[in-house]
Formats: sequence, C-alpha cells, structure tokens
Amino acid sequence: MAVMRHTIREDECIKDWALTASRPWDPPISKEGVGLVGAACTDLRQYGITKIVTSPFRRCAETAQLACEALELPSSAIQTDWHLSEVLTEKLLNGHACKIPHERVSKWMGLAQSDRESSHQEGVHDSSSVGQPDMHVNASSAPAYPETLEAGHVRYAAALQEIADSHCSSNILVVTHGEAVRQSVVRTIPWATVFKVDHCGFTVSRRPVGEDSEWDWSLEEQQDSRGVAWTV
Repeated sequence: MAVMRHTIREDECIKDWALTASRPWDPPISKEGVGLVGAACTDLRQYGITKIVTSPFRRCAETAQLACEALELPSSAIQTDWHLSEVLTEKLLNGHACKIPHERVSKWMGLAQSDRESSHQEGVHDSSSVGQPDMHVNASSAPAYPETLEAGHVRYAAALQEIADSHCSSNILVVTHGEAVRQSVVRTIPWATVFKVDHCGFTVSRRPVGEDSEWDWSLEEQQDSRGVAWTV
C-alpha cells in the first residue's frame, strides 16, 4: 500500500484565492503541481498498483485522476473514501474565508457557498462537482466539522487499515492529505517523528498475503526522492 499526499493546491500559488472562490474549503490542484504527479508515478509503477483510493477533496481527486492516467489504469480503478478527508479544522479548510457548517463533510463539501443553504434545505447533495465515482461510499459515516487534529489522526489510521483489509488482494495507492501520510508511518513505527511530507510525497508499506493484523506491516525505508522523512 502506497500512501501519497496530493499535489500542489491552487491556493498555495494564488494569494487570497479562497476569498473569491465558490468553494474555498476545496481548492483544485495548480498547474505547477501536474508534473509532480507524473514524477511520483514513475517510481510507483514498479509496485503494480491496481487500485486507487482517494479522499473526496478536489485536490486529491484530481491528483488521483492524474495518477490513474500515469499508471495506465482504467477510470474504474478509482474509489473515493470519505474517511480519507482532510482533517476538518478551520485552518486547513480556509475557514477564514467562509462559514463552515457543523455537519458531516459529505453534506456540504460539494456545494458552492451560494447554493449550500438552499440545497441543504431541499435535501439535495451535489456530488457531481467533484467528478469522482462512488461519492456515497461511507458518506453516512463521514467525519463532521469541526474535528481535532488528534481525532483526524485516529480516523486516518483506522481508514488505512480498513482500506488494506478491503482490498487485501490488490496493490493500492491511497491519495490523501499530509497528516494521513504521517499516520502511514506512525501506524507502522509508533515511536517515529515525521518531519517532512512534500506534495506527492509517499510511503510504501507491505504485509504478507493472508495476514490481516495492523502489526503485520513493514514500512519501506525512507528515500529522499519520495518526499517523506522521519526520525526514530
């Protein structure tokens, strides 16, 4: 299982992007970030990835789509999992630029600010704007805003284990957020301190076929080219 952070976000390149965006909590990837995905997939190709599981956030969904193309997989290889969503804090969701509902992320993430209130009242959930299949997988148990960083870490660890168990016969690429990549290290080496997770940085862990314990995983040694670094 490879766990990769999304590529560069548009709001990291354009100052005050969130102040005029219709969905400030959900920026797309930037032009600068496209090449990073291909470079990461050049390394990932050796693992025979057959399935991609992504956070529903647009920056991850678009990264996953690029990875799918680079790895020459069919679009059906992509699955969305709400449990891989960004940690739901005001800072990470550009909360300075909008009012975020205290609801499950699956209820509001795909809606423009101008449509959010009326769509919620009408019981409409527009998931088509994200452009990913299976948007309702795990939607009823999606995390809710606000969320603490610690709660997000617990969620990520459980989500990674569940994904691995659900696809135990596949080599998987998980496209998610930086804190989840940190957890991909800590869940295997609990005493590790992760001090760097670059855009498109990734880890690779393995376990023997047929094993289902979270302690059966072994983490490949860190490599500078993979953009994730830790100390033990």
